[in-house]
Amino acid sequence: LFVDFSPPESKAQRFIDDSRDLILQPGAGLVGTVWQTGEVMWLADSADDPRGLRKALAERTGLRGSALLPVRYGGRTGGVLNFHSRRIRPPDKRLAQALNAIVTQVGEYLQRMEAEQAVRDSEARFRSLTDLSSDWYWEQDADFRFTQYVGRGVLGAGEVLGKTRWELL
Repeated sequence: LFVDFSPPESKAQRFIDDSRDLILQPGAGLVGTVWQTGEVMWLADSADDPRGLRKALAERTGLRGSALLPVRYGGRTGGVLNFHSRRIRPPDKRLAQALNAIVTQVGEYLQRMEAEQAVRDSEARFRSLTDLSSDWYWEQDADFRFTQYVGRGVLGAGEVLGKTRWELL
């Protein structure tokens, strides 16, 4: 997935457009190397690195400096953020710290989204199991009002929800 933040019709935009169909594999190219190793890579001039898959494109568009940071979550690398510069830039400690803070936040967000999806999937499986039951399933709040009603009971959920059992008799 390529996401870009550059002005339209810029050389950076051309670099991104020409890279969209590139299939990145762990260990291949700069991004693949960072993905596989899980280590930050800062290149003052990416055109000098033999691992680059888009060196000619980088030279045509004038993008030279690169900072590649792995996005880690759940004990693995889930992506790589790749920042380019038109200037040849030696590593900058303060910028590296700022970028590291960004990828840490992105990793925490992705981990939270993955956990929320796992909960949604688990709830969906539970609902499908209760739907298969020939009986019925219900939940009640602290005031004994029905908050969930699923199954093949005599009453429909619309008649039950929000009421107590003795209100239904």
